[in-house]
Amino acid sequence: MLGFKRIVCGAIALALLVAGLSVYLVFAQVTTLAGDRAWVEHTRSVIETTQGLLASVQQAEDDERGYVLTQDASYFDAYRRAVAALPAQENRLELLVADNPVQTGQARGFAAAIDARRAEMDSILSDATKGDLGGARDSAAHRAARQSMDDIRSRAAHIVTLEDQLLNDRTHDARNARSAALWAALAVSLVALAILTIGLVLLARANRRLNREIAQRKAAETAREAQDALTAALIANVPDYLIVLNIEADERYVVADINPAFAKALHTTAERVRGRAIDELLPGPVAEPLIAHYRRVRAAGRPVTTRRDNVPLPPDGPRVWESILAPVEGADGVANRLIGSIRDITDRVRADERLRDSQRMEAIGQLTGGVAHDFNNLLQVIRGNLELLQTSIAGDARAQTRLKNAMFGAERAAALTRQLLAFA
Repeated sequence: MLGFKRIVCGAIALALLVAGLSVYLVFAQVTTLAGDRAWVEHTRSVIETTQGLLASVQQAEDDERGYVLTQDASYFDAYRRAVAALPAQENRLELLVADNPVQTGQARGFAAAIDARRAEMDSILSDATKGDLGGARDSAAHRAARQSMDDIRSRAAHIVTLEDQLLNDRTHDARNARSAALWAALAVSLVALAILTIGLVLLARANRRLNREIAQRKAAETAREAQDALTAALIANVPDYLIVLNIEADERYVVADINPAFAKALHTTAERVRGRAIDELLPGPVAEPLIAHYRRVRAAGRPVTTRRDNVPLPPDGPRVWESILAPVEGADGVANRLIGSIRDITDRVRADERLRDSQRMEAIGQLTGGVAHDFNNLLQVIRGNLELLQTSIAGDARAQTRLKNAMFGAERAAALTRQLLAFA
C-alpha cells in the first residue's frame, strides 16, 4: 500500500512536473514569439517608413516635373505638400533605427541625400516660376537629377537590406534562445509552478497591451472613416466632372463611378452607368476615339493633360469638354484603372468666338472707312472737273445732257460713299 501510494505520489509529482514543464515551454515559446513579432513589426515599420519616404521624394519629383512641363498650379501645390511631409518621415525613420548605430548612420545619409535633392527641385521650381522654363526643364532632365534619385533609391535599398539582415540575425538569436530555454526547462522543472505564476502575470500584462492596441486601432479606424467621409464629401460637391474607369482583361473600359456633377451633366445617375463599358454608353463614332485616347494614356504611364472634345449632349446641344486623365497602377505594377477630371469650357469657347467675330468686324469697318475716304477724295476731283466743264459747253445741248448724267452718277457715288462711311 505504501508502495502504491509512493507510485501514485510519484506519478502525481511527475504529472505536475510535466505540466509545469509544459507550461514553462509554452510560456517561453509565447515570449520568444512575442519578441520575434516585435522585431518583425519593427523591421516592417523601418521598411515601410523608408519606402514611404522614397515614395514621397518620387512623388515630389513627379509633381516638380509636372509643374515644369505644364505650369499647372495643382502640381506646384502637390509638390509643396509632398516636401512638407518629408521632415516628419525622416525623423520617424531616425527614431526607429536609433537602436542600431549602423542604421542610424545610413538613415542620416539617406535624409541628407533627400534634403540635397529637395534643394535641387526647389531651385528648378524657382527657375520655372521666374519664367526660365527652358532652364528648369534642362535641369529637371539633367543627368545629375537622375543620379541624385538613383543615389536616394540606392540608400533606401541599402537600409532595407540591412534591416532584413538584422531581422535574420535577431530571428537566429531568438531560435537559439528557444533551444536554450528548452534545456533550461529540464533543469528548472522543480520551479515550474512559480514559472506558471509568472507566466500568468506576464499574460495579464500582454492582455492589457493588447487592449491598448485594440483601442488605438479603433481610434485609427475612426480617423480613417472620418477622412473617407471628407473625401466623399469633396467628390460629391466638386463642380468638375470626375470619372473612374476600370480596365478589364479584354481592354474594355468600364465605368466604375462618376461624381454627382458628371451625372447631372449627362442627365442620368451614377447607378445607371456603373459597370457599363464606354462602347456601350456612347455611339461608335464617339466611343472609338475616346478608347484610343484611353489606350494612349495607359501606355504613357503618366497623367495626360488637356484633351479638348466636342461632345454632342442632348438636349443641351454640343458642349466643349477639357479633360485630364491619369492611370492608376495595381499591386502588380500594371495600370488597371483610369481616373479623369473633366471641365465644361463651352461658355469660355463661345466667348472667345464672339470676341474673334467682333475683332473681324472691327477690321472690316476700318478697311471700309479707309476705302470710302479714298473714294470720296477721288469723287471730289471728278465733280470739280465736271463743274468746270459745265461753263465750257454752255451752248452744246447734247454735251449738257451728258454732263448732267455724269453729275447724277457722281451724286449717286457720293451717296454710296456716305453709306460706306456710316457702316464703318
